[in-house]
Amino acid sequence: GATGKGEYGVTSEEPMSIVTVPVSTYFKAQEMAVFRMQIPSAMNLFQASEGRYPNSEEEFMTKIIKANQIVLPKLPEGDVYFYDVQARELKIRSKKAN
Repeated sequence: GATGKGEYGVTSEEPMSIVTVPVSTYFKAQEMAVFRMQIPSAMNLFQASEGRYPNSEEEFMTKIIKANQIVLPKLPEGDVYFYDVQARELKIRSKKAN
């Protein structure tokens, strides 16, 4: 009838989310791999070979990100990555916060 559910248990008014769940899970896992594994590993190798951490955003982007072929997840429009020299970590600056 009009209130029955379709073949996959979804009414015609409810969009199916079969594709969106795996996609959102993929991006979260990808971000975790980059920020919790790839960048810290590259930073440790840099520190071991140079005896220090990158001292500028340019050096970080060149010798950590580009040299290790790390692909950063795409950010929403207006947000940008920046390297915090004092904290020794990559952060996101959002124009929405300003």
